[in-house]
Amino acid sequence: MRQVVAVKLVMGVTMGLIVAAATLAFSVVWILRSMALLNSMTALVLILLTLTTSGLLAALSILVRDITKMSILTILISSVLQYVSSVYVPMKSLAPWVRVLVLVNPVTLASEVLRTGDATLLVALAVEALLLFVAGVYVLALRVRSQLE
Repeated sequence: MRQVVAVKLVMGVTMGLIVAAATLAFSVVWILRSMALLNSMTALVLILLTLTTSGLLAALSILVRDITKMSILTILISSVLQYVSSVYVPMKSLAPWVRVLVLVNPVTLASEVLRTGDATLLVALAVEALLLFVAGVYVLALRVRSQLE
């Protein structure tokens, strides 16, 4: 029974990593192909946003073992991140208490960096991307390790 659980877990983790790797690879290829159309700040923001979402999806992949459900979860998460951000409305027009909530969202940081060119927000996005990516991989490693022992 324990081996069956471990195999299912490894399959779920593998599917999550495949989705995360495909997202990362597609984004990097797209960025490299479009580099002539983008400046370096935009390319960096897109790479950091891809790392952030890859880490988030890698962490969530331990909960979902079906690729169809993972696809639905990916669409749901990206929609929520998009609409609970400052993509459509500048941060200055939001109420102060809403700004605090929205600033945690990596999509907000990315859109504000692209809108304003603020280097402080770029550093915050880089830190958030690194933390979420490392946390996602760490959660996966802990889960697989605990199931295989």
